[in-house]
Amino acid sequence: MASSADDWSLDQPTREATVSRLSANLVSMAFARGAALDIAEALEKARSAERRAYTTAQVESRTTTGVRPHAETLRAYAR
Repeated sequence: MASSADDWSLDQPTREATVSRLSANLVSMAFARGAALDIAEALEKARSAERRAYTTAQVESRTTTGVRPHAETLRAYAR
C-alpha cells in the first residue's frame, strides 16, 4: 500500500525516544512495587506496546469517523 501525504506518521527517532521513555517508566513502576524488571525485558515490552499503539494510531487516522471496525484494526495488527 502506498503512503499518501495525508497519512499520519512519526519519524523513527521520535518512536525510539518513546520506547526509551516507556521502558524507563516500566522499570520505575516495577521498582516502586518492589519487583525486579530486567532492563532488556522492559525495553522489549515497551517496543511491543509502542508498535501496537503506533499501528492503531495509523489505522484510526485513516477514517473520517475516528473509529475503525475491529476487523480492520485486527488486519492492520496482522501486518
